[in-house]
Amino acid sequence: MTGPGRGDHPGAAVDAVAARGYEVGGDDYERARPGYPDAAVDLVVQELALPRDGRVLELAAGTGKLTRMLVRRVAGVIAVEPVPAMRRRLAGAVPSVPVVGAVAEAIPLA
Repeated sequence: MTGPGRGDHPGAAVDAVAARGYEVGGDDYERARPGYPDAAVDLVVQELALPRDGRVLELAAGTGKLTRMLVRRVAGVIAVEPVPAMRRRLAGAVPSVPVVGAVAEAIPLA
């Protein structure tokens, strides 16, 4: 996890070319990538029957575009993101959310 009480998981790995692109282009990604429509996120929460006090594990959370929307709907969100620069942006955008440095294939959670 990153930030206070957060650390990288040694199993976190992503393709070097992709990681470098997100490292140097993260600000552009945040500015250019559109957010998700509220209605779409509401539908997912409804279809999954997620209670307000539920928990969500968000994989490949990026800069936190979806994370910001999830925390308004579900109390427990944990974000998993393999690229350090993206995790830093995510942790800055949603400091209340634990951000784990890992890939989906090596999530260090029990």
